[in-house]
Amino acid sequence: MEPTESFHQRRLVSNLVVESFKSSSDADVKHTLFWRFRRRDTEFCAYIRRLLQNPLLNSMMISIISLNAVFLALETDYAIKFNSYAYLESLITALGQTVKTVIYVLILLFLLMFIFAILGYGLYGDPETGDSKNWGNLASALFTLFCLVTVISAVLSVLCLSVIETIVDGWTDFQNELDQHGFSASRAFTIVFILLGFFLFFNMSIGVVIMNIQDSTQNYERELKAEKQAALRAKKQAILQRQQEEVNMLMHQQVTRTLL
Repeated sequence: MEPTESFHQRRLVSNLVVESFKSSSDADVKHTLFWRFRRRDTEFCAYIRRLLQNPLLNSMMISIISLNAVFLALETDYAIKFNSYAYLESLITALGQTVKTVIYVLILLFLLMFIFAILGYGLYGDPETGDSKNWGNLASALFTLFCLVTVISAVLSVLCLSVIETIVDGWTDFQNELDQHGFSASRAFTIVFILLGFFLFFNMSIGVVIMNIQDSTQNYERELKAEKQAALRAKKQAILQRQQEEVNMLMHQQVTRTLL
């Protein structure tokens, strides 16, 4: 009897809950569910409230919705849709062909960094007299060389002189620490690595990407030009064929008139 009674009690309770939901409005039901299952973390709720009320987020959402509407409107034009998709297809194909070459260049750059990291660790990584902070082990040496390559690229991409001076002070700290430890000849080591690592391999990878994109763009333009020329030739052929048919028709009419 007890299982049967408990089953009937649970069914009665569920029926009462359903009836109470039916008797209440949708707003009351949502309000009840929200306050029943809402998160108790007040800091998180305040963070979400600030995030939703942030004007930058609202501006971003409005911009995304507007761009989506513009793109949906452009997709209705078949010519724009076909041309954009064809160009994107050629661009993606060029990027796919570039990945393999870029990977080879990055592997060569990593091998160069590995060789210079071993040299830097052997020359300047002495725990007593050397710069053990930046060259004390192989991982620190690799990280130092990585900073040299990436910070140099950031310096050349910035236009403001004050920002350039700040960034340059960031990577020359490595060289200053070596100078403070008495390694004056390390400047040649740093300059050679920057010349090989950034000006050769790093720019080589960027140049490969740019060259492949230019080649794909030129191929796409040649294909468009060939398609236009083929369409123009087909149109000329159709015009000449129609003119020839009209001339034949006129000649046939003239012959029939002379026979009559």
